[in-house]
Amino acid sequence: MGWNDGVARPVSLDGLGQSYRRYRLADPEAEEAMAGSLRRWGQLSPVVACVRDEKLELLDGFKRFGAARQIGALTSLSVRVLEVDERT
Repeated sequence: MGWNDGVARPVSLDGLGQSYRRYRLADPEAEEAMAGSLRRWGQLSPVVACVRDEKLELLDGFKRFGAARQIGALTSLSVRVLEVDERT
């Protein structure tokens, strides 16, 4: 079973890079609200990542990632990996 089979899998927070975060606006209030949602409901949808230089890089889900970092008990997130080129 490979990453590109469309299945979401748990990945350690330390295993996710954030090099594409620079294209997103920071919103600390929204991140705090997301932390509350994660505490109450858990992760309802996976974050999206791609493989770059043999490492997973987040494409979508930066608020969930930041919120998960605030919650000490959360050490991983469910991740769906897309096969995309650099331009995409």
